[in-house]
Amino acid sequence: MLRSAPLWLALLATIPACAHAPPRAQPAGWQYTVSVTPDLARLDVEVCFRSPGRMPERLVADDAAAVRFVMSPRDAATGRPLTVDSDSGDLLVGGAGPCLAYAVDIAQMIDEVDADAMARVGDAIAGSPHLWLWRPEDLPESADVTLRFALPDGVAASVPWPQTADGSYKLSRTAFQWATQAVLGRFTADRFSAAGTDFQVAIMDRPRAITDAGVRRWLTTAADTVASLYGRFPTPTMQVVVVPYPGGGDPVYFGMALRGGGPAVLLLISGAAEDHEFPGEWVAIHEFLHHGMPFVQHDDAWMSEGFVTYYTEVVKVRAGLRTQLGAWTALLAGFARGGESGSGLSLAEESARMHDNHAYQRVYWGGAAIALLLDVALREAGSSLDAAMLHLDACCSDTLRIWRADAILDEWDEWRRKSGGTSGTFHSIVDPVLQRTGGPWRADGAFPELSEVYRKVGVNMVDGKPTLDESASIAHVRRAIFTAP
Repeated sequence: MLRSAPLWLALLATIPACAHAPPRAQPAGWQYTVSVTPDLARLDVEVCFRSPGRMPERLVADDAAAVRFVMSPRDAATGRPLTVDSDSGDLLVGGAGPCLAYAVDIAQMIDEVDADAMARVGDAIAGSPHLWLWRPEDLPESADVTLRFALPDGVAASVPWPQTADGSYKLSRTAFQWATQAVLGRFTADRFSAAGTDFQVAIMDRPRAITDAGVRRWLTTAADTVASLYGRFPTPTMQVVVVPYPGGGDPVYFGMALRGGGPAVLLLISGAAEDHEFPGEWVAIHEFLHHGMPFVQHDDAWMSEGFVTYYTEVVKVRAGLRTQLGAWTALLAGFARGGESGSGLSLAEESARMHDNHAYQRVYWGGAAIALLLDVALREAGSSLDAAMLHLDACCSDTLRIWRADAILDEWDEWRRKSGGTSGTFHSIVDPVLQRTGGPWRADGAFPELSEVYRKVGVNMVDGKPTLDESASIAHVRRAIFTAP
């Protein structure tokens, strides 16, 4: 947590001008060796620190619950126990090193933590490594951190982290700080290339109607569909964890994009859905699209979820999975749901409280409405939201920072200025749109007004169903939206 500037200034004022405290030496890096018992009930972890730099003073975990499940933390050479700080829950290293060891009670963890954090699925455990990876309190971006698994016969691992030539995995800072998913155990593993990307798929061993070939065809279709926006898939690698659940209904119940240490997607599917029901479904496309954008802060979900929701419908038409009229039918229905939901707050406030207020329809479709308005305005000015998204993917999608929506608009503004846009900066194009519709900051919580853009692009409602008017003043813009760049 950053302190306020006045406090820092006050502290600096108390330090003599000639005094210079030497920076605390940090280990150059460290390596984990993670062993799992055949019954998946316990992990044994050894962490060895590399010179130069002194040993860290304490080890911390990025999930506060981790301290409940750590067992026998000790100096690996002497067996001397490490002390647990009763106030912070950290492990105090003291004079131990250079290798430390500890065990993790996975069986107890599965019983006590939320299934979203750690669960046993068939003969595999799946969940957050933040519950079992302990690290130095200071986490320098330049640290060389690797991890290797020592697995018993028949047990495999699936993680999103890049693999080195010796079979170890390289962990960036985000592997500790951002959500990530590790799977250990017995599951169906597949690896294939789609849209120029290396897909590593872990399918949990639960009853399912979809075949292995069907999973590959489904994910390949989704990858090719996303590539219709970017000209390629937005990341060079992708971990996909597929978890079948009982029941019918939609083929995919839920999806989540993860970024900790590498790109990943978690997909919960209907165990009853068959192969032909999956290609073209929207959830995998939606989650893959997230990885073309940088990590947007949760309070600005109107942008991250809204823009991805908009493009989920657009790229399906570009890939030939849906007609343009079908896309407009889905868009108008979504906008109607978004306009009818929410708690009366502004879109920005609804975004910040989305998980508390369950205002998902309002946030997703309110953001999608803004994306449509901006796309039309940009195309009228000789550009497009496509071009802006392509720039954002190229410049910023893999940056190790969390972005505010305003910062993305500023980035687009700078890109527009540098590219010599003939119709002004990005802000000069989009600000009138946001001001006219109220945008995400509208105090009365009204949904963005879309009737004018419908009229201009030629989308009409006849007997409660949308029709397309090719004689509308900018019908060519509507057609261009659904044409791949």
